[in-house]
Order: sequence, then C-alpha cells, then structure tokens
Amino acid sequence: MRNHANSFVESNWDVNFSGYGSNPPPPASNDNKIAFFYIREPPKWFDRLLPRIIALLLKLIFLSISLFLHLVRNFNGHMLLVQSPPAAPTMIIVWFYALLKGVPVLVDWHNYGYTILEASSGKKTLTSKLYKLLEVNFAGSFLNANGRVKSQHFCVSQALQRDLNERTGIKSSVVYDLPTVEFQPTTPERAHILFKKLGQMYPALDVSDIPDQTIFTERNKSGNISWRVDRPALLVSSCSWTPDDDYSMMLEALDIYDATVASSPNIAYHRLFCIITGKIALPTKTTETETTISGLLTVINQLRPTPGRGPLKEHFAGIIAKRNWKHVVVLLPWLDWSDYPVLLGCADLGVSLHRSTSGLDLPMKVVDFFGAGVPVLALAYPTLPELLSDKVVGRHFSTVDELATQLTSLLMPKEDFEGPAESQELGRYRSNLHRRRQSGLQDWHAQWQRIVLPVCRGLLPERPRKTT
Repeated sequence: MRNHANSFVESNWDVNFSGYGSNPPPPASNDNKIAFFYIREPPKWFDRLLPRIIALLLKLIFLSISLFLHLVRNFNGHMLLVQSPPAAPTMIIVWFYALLKGVPVLVDWHNYGYTILEASSGKKTLTSKLYKLLEVNFAGSFLNANGRVKSQHFCVSQALQRDLNERTGIKSSVVYDLPTVEFQPTTPERAHILFKKLGQMYPALDVSDIPDQTIFTERNKSGNISWRVDRPALLVSSCSWTPDDDYSMMLEALDIYDATVASSPNIAYHRLFCIITGKIALPTKTTETETTISGLLTVINQLRPTPGRGPLKEHFAGIIAKRNWKHVVVLLPWLDWSDYPVLLGCADLGVSLHRSTSGLDLPMKVVDFFGAGVPVLALAYPTLPELLSDKVVGRHFSTVDELATQLTSLLMPKEDFEGPAESQELGRYRSNLHRRRQSGLQDWHAQWQRIVLPVCRGLLPERPRKTT
C-alpha cells in the first residue's frame, strides 16, 4: 500500500498517512509530501489477561470504534482504498462510513484472511468461518457492482482475480506487486560500505585486520573497489519468521550442501554465506494502519510481525547454533531499512519459502529480489509461475533434495569461472531479469498509471487534480 501512496503523490494527490504504532514508515522520495498520523492501539492487557476468543472480540469492538471515530475526525477525502487481508473489522467500518459520506471504495485483494487463520490453527474454526463471512461474503454482498456504495476491486494475481469472481461475482483488475526504485543491483562500492558495517556486528563477516577488504569486496592500489574473485557465494532470504516461512527445509538443504562440499575435495565448491534477514524501522506490533491519500483513504491492516521479528526466529537461531557446518555460515541480522535493498542486491541467489495459505497470492519478497536483479529459488505452488518462470529467472523446488541440488548445481565452479555471480546459468537468469526491467515490466508506477489511475478518475470524473 505504500506503493499506492507514493503513486498517488506522483500523480498530484495529497497524502495523509495515519495508523497504529509510534515508528514512522521507512523514508521515501515522496515523504515530504506525506503527513503521518497515528491512532490508538487496543490495550495490551486484552491479550495478557483474557481468554483468546474474548480478547479477539474485544479487539474487534475496540478497532471498530477507534477506526470509525478516526474516520469521522480525520477523513475529508473523496475515496476509500482498503487492502485485504485483513478485512475484519475494517471492511465493514469503511463500507458503513462510505455509505454515510457517499464516497466510493477501492479494495486491493492480496489474499483471503480466513485462510491465514485456518493455516495458523491447522483447521477450520469458528473464528475463521466468522472471518470469511466478514471478508468474502460481505464483499460479495455489499461491495459489488450493484451495491449502494460504488466500488472497484484489484487483485494481486490472475488466480485470485478468477477465484474472487467465481465466489462473489466481483469483477476486478490485476495489479501485481512490483519492486520500487530502492531495489537495484548493488555496486561494489555500496556493498563495501555495507559489509564493513556488518563486519563490526557479526564476527563471521569481520576482516578488520585487512583494512581495504571485506569478505566480498576489496579496494585495489588505485582506490577502486571491486568484488573479490575469491569471495564466498551469498545466499539471501527475506523472512518474517512466522509459520508462513518454514526454514527447516532451508536448513536441511544447507546440511546437504555442506556434506556435498565436504565429500568432494577435488571440486572447488564455494563457501556459502546464507543471510536470513528482515528489515526494521517499521511498526513492530500487531497493527492496523490507515492511510488517507488525497481524496483517498487507504486502510492497511498488518496482523503479522515486521519481517525479521517473528515468533520463530529464536527457535531457528537455536537450531542453527547446534549445526557443525564446515562450509556454510548462516547469519540472522537485523537490518536498517536503508541497508535491506543493498544486501539483496549483493546476493548471488535469493530463496523464498513462502507457503501460500490460499494458493492464490504471490510471494512479495521475491519481487524485491527481482528489483535487485537477483534470481530466486522459490517453493513451488500453482500460482507461482505468474511471478517466477521456472528456469527463466530462477527455479522452483518442492523438496529439500530439489533445493539442495539447485544450490550445488548453480554454485558449481567452472574452469573459466571467477566468483559465483559469473556462473553461466545464474548469468542467464540475471540477463533475463535485466531485460525484464528494461522492458518496463518491472515498473510499479507505470503499471499503476495504466490500471489504477483510470479507475480512480472514472469514479471521480469531476475531481480536481489536487486536493488538500
């Protein structure tokens, strides 16, 4: 939704960004045109003192009242934009307020929230069934073409678009997640600065005894910085450390890689650095965020922790500490927002272990890697080819053995081969990503102008170009 906000600003809309939390979102080039505000969070004692179901009901009531009052006090725009999931209670409150004010609603579908609840519990529960009623059934009944509130819908994939239409009759447009300008291939100079910084925090990256070198870069006598020919391979994965990202598969594949290298003394396999990371400087609590965009209110609900701060991180850190790898190093750093795209752009390979709860959404973190020009190995599911074509810009895998085989084959040294980034197959994937970017297929704002902006203008034909 941050991309939507920036695109509205670039199209001459004013933006007020408000939501729960106390930390501002990461900076962007348009932030001087965006005003940030915050609304109250539910009391923490709900979860601490009350049974789960009672705490959930009280949260819904609290959020409903808080959101409605916030709209009454702060919304003076012409349109409401809602991201789903999560949808409860946001979708109902936004619909009710839109009905009172006579403004249209846009819904940006990224998944079905009830499937996330079912995945968390492992079964259909009363809570997930209720959520489905408040999400899919409500939208089909009240936010359709014949509803009292004018509405338009966007979906993050063609598969989700088709499914939503079959379930509800709602017609929508596909708006893919695409990388923002922060995500670019990283230059050796920027990589040198980053790894000097990380080397001060992580001993495995520390080569401070050689002032002009990092593990991955070096400064020559002329003062120029370049990638080291003898650098390790760098594998990066962006993780939220929630049940959606099960890293046991990754660790087992690294076991196989380490054993393969150890049993192949005549093959100069690369030492493998695996960095599993997230980004900080975002609100870290369970949040529901609202964004008022010029004549537009965007409601963003974030029910999962910020990447890098999920509940499973300490669990996997303990497992990793017990590994006795000789040729693999795994680090779990916390990165400032500004360092996150720089690290991604340094990677030889990215890995996605996203398990879609509905089978209809797409792994957003893969989008960041593609922006940085990095091929990705991704856990396969039916919708994935919409984003990642197998053997074109990366590989699909379904088992530990497949992932391990892809790692060893893609990082296999060649006779005329200097550094993992020059692998013939990896080079082909990178070239395909570069051509995709040059073609404009990776340009979020161009897509937004082509699909979203005409819809907004159609809903508000008399709306001025700029509002306050």
